[in-house]
Amino acid sequence: MKENCDWKKCLDRIEDKGFDDDDAYSEILEYIREVATVDEKREVLQNVEQRVKKIVNYDFAKAWFLRRMSESEHDVIEDLMGVRYVVLNEMMLHPTPAEVERFRYQNDKLFKLTQECYAQCRNMWRTLFHTPYKVDDRYRYEVEGVLRFEYGDDDAVVKMENDDYYGSDFQYMIHLLDELMSAGRCKMDTI
Repeated sequence: MKENCDWKKCLDRIEDKGFDDDDAYSEILEYIREVATVDEKREVLQNVEQRVKKIVNYDFAKAWFLRRMSESEHDVIEDLMGVRYVVLNEMMLHPTPAEVERFRYQNDKLFKLTQECYAQCRNMWRTLFHTPYKVDDRYRYEVEGVLRFEYGDDDAVVKMENDDYYGSDFQYMIHLLDELMSAGRCKMDTI
């Protein structure tokens, strides 16, 4: 176990080489999972987010779109977001009743939206199936529904009283993830 892990140097190495530096990534993950206290995890989280903001160099309040970033900048952001993902997961291992309620609220909302998406796809298929202009072979058609988060404003994120506990800038990071996903530069598993 890496009790004396210098996680800032590990993050520097990840920034320099990405996940190609397996030792740095393994060391920081082991530190986060096995050694770090909640306060240390919060410090790692804040440092990761500061690094992401420094690379992005973007103020959502002043502009609509992200600047063009290089491939290497996108890779570093994705690597750092992976570390952020692990830190937040580790911090949420012992949720409070309010956090459980927050997740329940979000899951219920997602379930309702998913049901609405399925209903719209079903209605589109029925409309297509009964149109006189269709080809006789009904298997030539495919209807696909996609339910995707889109950041609209600050109300897009459920706020809780204990959000400060995590020390994360949830609004900025979720807005950034939405922008990266819209540009096809981020995968759902990094959230």
